[in-house]
Amino acid sequence: MIDLHAHLLPGIDDGPADLAGSLMMAAAAVATGTRVMAATPHVGHHYLVEPLALHARVQALVLELARADIPLEVCGGGELAPSRALDLDDDELRAITLGDSGWLLLECPFTDAGPLIGNVVTYLHRRGFRVLLGHPERSPAFLGAPDRLGDLVARGAYVQVTADAG
Repeated sequence: MIDLHAHLLPGIDDGPADLAGSLMMAAAAVATGTRVMAATPHVGHHYLVEPLALHARVQALVLELARADIPLEVCGGGELAPSRALDLDDDELRAITLGDSGWLLLECPFTDAGPLIGNVVTYLHRRGFRVLLGHPERSPAFLGAPDRLGDLVARGAYVQVTADAG
């Protein structure tokens, strides 16, 4: 299994508070069949994550996983808040693509953002990035207007849903 959306890096956002927590999370993921995990911390205005510093943090975790003999491949990424998309330059956006793939994980807000997500998707596409929408099944922007999500998929966006999204 490949997990494209995990808050695995220690002490950076609402994921594990420390390295021990990250190692426990990684070991649990491996035990349930996960072999690859994208470390995708929140990149927004709340957690002040610096995109260009993430590669070093991912590599430090990869080293600790090897030391702990936890066979999990970890690649970089970030969960980009729509409100932060305009603030980042191309190098910063490339630094948070999923495994250096050109795909950005765009967080769907927990408020009804109306057309904001569609506008940000268009903006990112124009800048040459592909978009994976993070947990749209929990976003009022789509719950009340599922045609918005269908439109974004028709325009090339992909979706990532939470495992319990029944």
